[in-house]
Amino acid sequence: MIRPENLSIRIEDAPRNSQVADLSNFEQGFQLPGNYRVNVYVNDNFTVSKELNFNQTEKSDSVSGGLAPCIDSKWLLLLGVKIYDLPEVEQLKEEKCIDLKKYILDADIVYNFNLQRLDISIPQLWMKSHAQGYIPPSEWDSGITAAYLNYNLNGNTTSKSDNIFVSLNSGFNLAGFRFKNISTYNYFNHQDAGAHISKWNNVQNYLEKSIIPLKSELIVGDSNVQNMIFDSTGFRGARLYSSEAMLPSSMQGYAPVVRGIANSKSILTIRQNGYIVYQTNVNPGPFEITDLTAMALSGDLDVTVEESAGIPMLLREGRTTFDVTAGEFRTGNKDQENPLFFQGTLNRGFNRGITLFGGTQLASDYKSALLGIGKNMGEWGAFSFDVTHADSTLADKKDYTGQSYRLLYSKSLNKLGTTLQLLGYRYSTKGFYTLNDVAYKSMEQFEPEEKFDNFGNSHYDSSSYYNLNYVKKGRFQLNINQNLGQYGSLYASANYQSYWNAPKPSKNYQVGYSNSLKYFTYSLSWLMQDSPNIYNDKNNSIAASIAIPLNAFFGHRDRVRNDIYSNSSVVQNSSGNDSIQTGINGSLGENRQLSYNLQQGHNDTGGFGTASARLETKYGSAGVGFSFSDGGKEKSFNYDLAGGMILHSGGLTLGQTLGDTNVLVDAQGAKNVKLENSTNIHTNSKGYAILPFAENYRLNRIALETNTLDDQTEILNNVQNLVPMKGAIVYAKFDTRIGQRALITIKNLGTYVPYGSTVTEEKQNITSIVGQDGQTYLSGLAENGTFKISWGSTEKESCNTSYTFDKKISNVVSNFCSRGSCNPELTTGSKVKIKLRIKKKFVGQMPQSCSFDVGDVQETELKVKFLKLDLWQRKVTYELTFNNKQQVVQASTILLAPLSNADPLVKINLRFKALIVDRTCTVAPESKSIDVALGTWGTKNIINIGDQTRPIPFSIRLLDCTAKNVSVSFDGPKYATNPQFLALSNESTAKNVAIQILNKDRLQLPMETLTSPVKMYQRGAQTQLLILF
Repeated sequence: MIRPENLSIRIEDAPRNSQVADLSNFEQGFQLPGNYRVNVYVNDNFTVSKELNFNQTEKSDSVSGGLAPCIDSKWLLLLGVKIYDLPEVEQLKEEKCIDLKKYILDADIVYNFNLQRLDISIPQLWMKSHAQGYIPPSEWDSGITAAYLNYNLNGNTTSKSDNIFVSLNSGFNLAGFRFKNISTYNYFNHQDAGAHISKWNNVQNYLEKSIIPLKSELIVGDSNVQNMIFDSTGFRGARLYSSEAMLPSSMQGYAPVVRGIANSKSILTIRQNGYIVYQTNVNPGPFEITDLTAMALSGDLDVTVEESAGIPMLLREGRTTFDVTAGEFRTGNKDQENPLFFQGTLNRGFNRGITLFGGTQLASDYKSALLGIGKNMGEWGAFSFDVTHADSTLADKKDYTGQSYRLLYSKSLNKLGTTLQLLGYRYSTKGFYTLNDVAYKSMEQFEPEEKFDNFGNSHYDSSSYYNLNYVKKGRFQLNINQNLGQYGSLYASANYQSYWNAPKPSKNYQVGYSNSLKYFTYSLSWLMQDSPNIYNDKNNSIAASIAIPLNAFFGHRDRVRNDIYSNSSVVQNSSGNDSIQTGINGSLGENRQLSYNLQQGHNDTGGFGTASARLETKYGSAGVGFSFSDGGKEKSFNYDLAGGMILHSGGLTLGQTLGDTNVLVDAQGAKNVKLENSTNIHTNSKGYAILPFAENYRLNRIALETNTLDDQTEILNNVQNLVPMKGAIVYAKFDTRIGQRALITIKNLGTYVPYGSTVTEEKQNITSIVGQDGQTYLSGLAENGTFKISWGSTEKESCNTSYTFDKKISNVVSNFCSRGSCNPELTTGSKVKIKLRIKKKFVGQMPQSCSFDVGDVQETELKVKFLKLDLWQRKVTYELTFNNKQQVVQASTILLAPLSNADPLVKINLRFKALIVDRTCTVAPESKSIDVALGTWGTKNIINIGDQTRPIPFSIRLLDCTAKNVSVSFDGPKYATNPQFLALSNESTAKNVAIQILNKDRLQLPMETLTSPVKMYQRGAQTQLLILF
């Protein structure tokens, strides 16, 4: 509430009969010029989100608001326009605000003010050729200067021992350089065994830098080399390698070049496994498709040209990648030396699906070279073959020479539902050794390390056992996955490794089957292991498990959320350690932030069991658990804590566990606002939040859920689009207005300020328009400040006035009919109205109305003007009424001070307090998030455009609802080419397939739009169902 004395504005030079401001601009549809952040689309493809300056044009329409963007030649270059091929390029470069149509025929710019969308249409002739998903490097964000810390603590306590392990991942980002550190702390104390360990380990320190011109990443320090040519190698030194993440999505992975000839202007369509994966227009003559997106699954490509008249080693054609490392060999194994070494690899893709690759490893006692070839054979699959020659000097100071041959093959038989992956066969001669072998200090290690478990039981770790006399000879690996449709799925794998001089080979075979039967999910598996280590371990085991969602038995099946499971399993081992166990697990809370797990079973040593719970919050996660074994003789308590934090110029922000790339959200004081598509991530008291695991070099949409804002907060733009570089901490700033909201009446000596006047709060530059009766609405106002009111173009047609909020009253005003307390998911139109009666005579009515929850107490202030009030009157009686079925009338008396003839009563402020006794329809908790099982469909059911699967009914349960019909709107991830459809959560499962929501008449419901009234069905006295498909 603003004090009345500050709302009367003296306008001495304004005509007393001036009732309307100069509205010429607004009448013609003009919007205010200035800077606006817009989403830019070039030829209907989203390109970038950027703040641009907009100038007022001579013409206006309801879409653009009479505004046009001010763009220069540098910005056109970033968009990919070939400005240097234009005839008048020199004149274009001199202009600061380019009229694009003047230089490029058929070019067009369309600005939508309401959507803040800028569409730029430029003929393909004047555009550079970029692959699908290309984002200019100028839009890549290297992030802010900040330090971060990831922490993970695990602890275990028994009656005899304590065990604590801490992992810290920290770093500092500055000017595109990223320093990283990985450290661990291990504490172990066992009284009976006399074992005590307390040790910090500095595992890795290294510096990273993205080299954009080379599309590569540089690492200096401690790290690991991982590629498909040589085995993974730890090092301390420097590494420079090609970064596939910097390429557009359509250029990542392997996809063949498609060539052909079109006889006329045609539509080229490419299908894989029955799905359209690429479609474009081609002109008459030869065509070449180089930006075909790599598929998650392999399969034959079917190419169709419709005339207008009628994972072996493979690289894309023309692509070269490299990986160069130099430094000290480093694994952390105390049994190995740290020799200096160099490693380099080079790969090149050629036409006809051929890839050549090679590499070398050089050290003082080791030299190796590798050369290989890969080939895409179309319907016969793909393979690669390579040969490695190595000269080695081992710990026995003897020289060895040998070769290794490797064959990799992969093929998908998608029509049969089979994926065959032969990850090869490798054969090595007797004298072939790797760099890892050469680093060992001795030829063999027969003394395994003694370790203790949490209960003090001694055991020996056989992982430290090795014998260089047992040289690897041949290795065979096979993986098969078979989809059986409604009969489930089957998988099998085999790993066979033979050795020179070893008594027996190493074997690992697995076979498994899984399926679902209505609500039940079950699986069967068999595993055989046989290893020639110091213990000659051999084991056969058979396992079976079943999981049942208990919610399936609680109410209607459409409401099943599958968050309470019963599970049972049985395992039989040839070693004799058989076990059987059963339990339940699930989650609680609106966002499933609390999970739990209870298990109990029995094995050869007796009964065992576990009980654990985990809580996920915006500040990280924490878990506790209790377990017992050996029939209850051994008990332990475990706990863990994990999270992350970022130190930046605005302070220290806590959050969930960080990824390699993260987003720091700054909502400028908007507290407890939820981030869209996140799990329990909200802004803190300062408006900061951390969104972890951003995607490198890809457009990341960062959005705030506006329905979680409080009464004094507004977000001017709740969506940001950012493209972070690898390892960056990018900054997403949201413009907010935080402060008082007020409906202000402005008068000039008893006369309302003219309609259409502009009101500006000068400190915060908040602007609004005056409506009828001198009223204007402003938000984000400070406790006091100054308004500038203008109703014309001259200085005489404006004035200034100060304002001050009454703190006691402002709290009352902000709580009435506010956004936070008046936001039901579904509304039936039930409203609360407050009426004022004076001496049985109706005088005024509250203009605001809204719906509240039962039991809420709402207060407001109402300013009432009386036509006449007798001097003897000393009381005012008022009553509150509600227009729903349940009504309450409360009367109260307000005593007034004695009045005199010299002090007539003109205004009075009354405070009303209403107890809400009824509410509108509310969505039942179990219906706020519904999993609808759409089933599994073969490609034969949805081959052609327009094909549909059978509609699956679901219902929304409403509580305390007396209405017969409701209107409803839906929102969710939209399908790329048609926002009226929902997108699949995992597009790799099916391409060009979308989800639609239907009413009972099988008519599609629009997205983000209130539908026409939909009939509801009674289910119980207080429950109704809204049936949809």
